[in-house]
Amino acid sequence: MPSPQSRPELGACIELAITNATVSNAVDREVVRRGISVTQAGLLRIIDVYGPITPSELERRTALPASTLRDRVSLLVRSHYVGRTRSRTDGRSYVLDVTEIGRKYMDQVIPLVEEIETRIDRELGGKLAEFRDMMTRIRTLVAESGSDELER
Repeated sequence: MPSPQSRPELGACIELAITNATVSNAVDREVVRRGISVTQAGLLRIIDVYGPITPSELERRTALPASTLRDRVSLLVRSHYVGRTRSRTDGRSYVLDVTEIGRKYMDQVIPLVEEIETRIDRELGGKLAEFRDMMTRIRTLVAESGSDELER
């Protein structure tokens, strides 16, 4: 790996994408190492925190394309980690929520994610919370731009 001084400038957006992939892979490896099956733990966590949640709200919160989200949610439903029920307010739509099986899975995975976050925070000198705030600000800025281009 090139040193920070000699590495090529990729740009912050590409660096964020690479960081996302690197951290996701690290979590997956840790999950497998502990003998737990790999699934869409991040998506499951979002459904758990915001659920019951409609697919459109989940799409808004994850920024995933509808087709990608549909495939991932279908896998979670087939695995019995997520349940689909009719919406109480609109009988035509449905909501997603984590099942008991999904919660048991989360009980195994979340401590592993927290361990990784603790190690990262320690290496960053306790600045992970600041980084999270900055990521939220970036995500909000891009989402509120109303287009693919940031315009003022």
